[in-house]
Amino acid sequence: MKRIVSCFFYLTFLLIEAIPQIALNDAVWLSSQANPGKKIILNNNETVLGVLKNYTRFPISTSEEIAREYSENPFFTIESAGRTQSEQTIERSGFQLSKIGGLNVANIAEGMADFIVERTKQEVNAYFFEEFAKKVTSTVELRILFPQTSGLLSSIGTEIYNYNAYLTGLRESFEVDLSNLFNTLPVLIDNEKYSKLLDSVPEVRYIFKTGLYLIKQLNSNVHPGEILHTYPDHFGNDPAPVNLYNAVRITDLFSQSLRSKTGERYWIQQDSLKLLFNKTTFKIYLGLIYQTADSCFFFKTPDGKKLLFRTCLKALADSENKYETWFNDFMFFLNDLETRLESTQLALRKIRESKTADPVQGDILAFMGEVTGILNFCRQVSYLPFIKESIDPGSFDPIEKLTFVADQGARMYVNINDRKYGTAIINTIQLLDYVLNDTFIVSTCKLALAYDDSIKTYNLKIDELQNRPVSRDSTDLIRDEIEKWKDKIILLNNQITRKTEDVFEFKKYLLKYGSFMTAVVTAENSGDV
Repeated sequence: MKRIVSCFFYLTFLLIEAIPQIALNDAVWLSSQANPGKKIILNNNETVLGVLKNYTRFPISTSEEIAREYSENPFFTIESAGRTQSEQTIERSGFQLSKIGGLNVANIAEGMADFIVERTKQEVNAYFFEEFAKKVTSTVELRILFPQTSGLLSSIGTEIYNYNAYLTGLRESFEVDLSNLFNTLPVLIDNEKYSKLLDSVPEVRYIFKTGLYLIKQLNSNVHPGEILHTYPDHFGNDPAPVNLYNAVRITDLFSQSLRSKTGERYWIQQDSLKLLFNKTTFKIYLGLIYQTADSCFFFKTPDGKKLLFRTCLKALADSENKYETWFNDFMFFLNDLETRLESTQLALRKIRESKTADPVQGDILAFMGEVTGILNFCRQVSYLPFIKESIDPGSFDPIEKLTFVADQGARMYVNINDRKYGTAIINTIQLLDYVLNDTFIVSTCKLALAYDDSIKTYNLKIDELQNRPVSRDSTDLIRDEIEKWKDKIILLNNQITRKTEDVFEFKKYLLKYGSFMTAVVTAENSGDV
C-alpha cells in the first residue's frame, strides 16, 4: 500500500510540473486563431473562449464576461462579435481540464487514475495471496486437503508477493488438489486433532468412511449387489452399528434370493415375484431364508438382549393364524425391494450402453442415487413382522446417516469428475458437518460433564460465601472471593466455547480459499485468472 501512495505523489508531481507548460502551448495554438497587427485580435469562437476562460481570476461563462475580463490586456484583445454559438450551452462553467492547446490534461488525469486503480488491484491481489499462503500452510486441515498447493506455497515462501510468476504452477496444483478431494477427505478425519474426538464416537467414523468406500467401489465397477453382499462389519478398528449392519445383511439375504439365473441380469424381473403368491412356495422360500440366516444376524433390543433373525422367522412359522398379515408384510417388503433393484439395473444398463466414451455425469449420479436408495431401503427391515414389535425403531437411525454420507459422497465424486469443484467444496463441507457436528456434540457433552463437578463445587463455594455472616471488615473480602469463583466458572465455559471455535473455524477458510482455487482453475484465460 505504501507503494501506491508513493506512485500517487510521484504522478501528482509530474502533473504539477506540466502545468507551467500549458500557457506556452496555449499561446502557440492561440496564435493560429489571431489576426496579426499592432494589437493582436483573437477570434471570438467557442474554442478560443474555452481556452481564455481558464486564465481568468474568477469563474466566468459568457463571451461578454470573457471580453470584459480581457479588455485591459495590453497584448491582445478579443474580436468584437455577438454571442457565440456556444452561448446556448455555455453552462459548462468552472475550471476545465478538457483541452488546453495540444495537451489533454483530462487524459493525463484519467491515465493517472487508471494506473492507481490497476496498481491498487495488484496490491490487493498480492495481499490476498499472502494471506492465502499463510492460511493454507499453517492450517492443518487445509494442508491435508490441499497437499500439492501447500507444498508449492511453502517452497515459494516470501516470494508469493510476486504471485504472477507462479500462477501457472499454482493453477496446476489447485487442480490436482481439488480433483483429489475425494481421497484426501478421509485422511483429514484420521488426523490427530480429530481422531481423538472420533474415538468417543467410532460409529460416526465407521459410517463416514464406509459411505465413501461404497462410492469408490462403484467407481471400480463393483456391482451394487456385490457391494451389499460384502458390506463390512468393521472399518479399520471401528465396528459397524449393530442394527445398521444387520439390516444391510438381511436386505442382502433377500437380494441374493432374488438373483437371476441368466448372465444378462443380476436380479430377477419383478413379475417373477408372483410365484410367491402360492402359500406352499412362500413358506418354503422363508424356510430357505431361515437356513441362510445363521447366528450372526441379530439385533440389540431395548433391554440389551440379542434377537436372532432366525428367532423372528421361527416365531412367524409358529403363528399360522397370522399368516395373511405377515404374508402381506413380507410381500410388500419384497415388492419394494425388487422395484429398487430393477431401477438400479436400468440405471446401470444406461451407463454401460452409453454410446460415448465417457458416460454423462448425470447418468452416473442417477445410478449412484439408486444405489444409495437401496441402502436407505435397508431400514424397511425394521417393519418386518416380529422385528417391528421387538426392536426400537430409533436404533435404525444410523442407516439414514449412512445414506446421507453415501449420497453426498456420490455428488462430490460426480462434481469432481465434471470439474464442478465449487460444488464439490460444498459437498465436502456438508460431509464434514455430519462428522464434526455429531462428534462435537458428544465430545462437548463429555467435556461439560467433566467440568460439571468443578462447576457445582464452585457454586457451592459461592453459596457458602454469600450466606456467611458479614462484618464491616469482611464485606470486601467475601465479595472478592465470590467474584473469583464466578470467574472460574466463566473460564470453564469459555474453554468449551473455544473448543467449538477451534473445531469449526477452518471450514470458513475451506469455503473461501476452495472457492478461490476453483475460480483460478476454471478460468478460461490468464486475464480471467
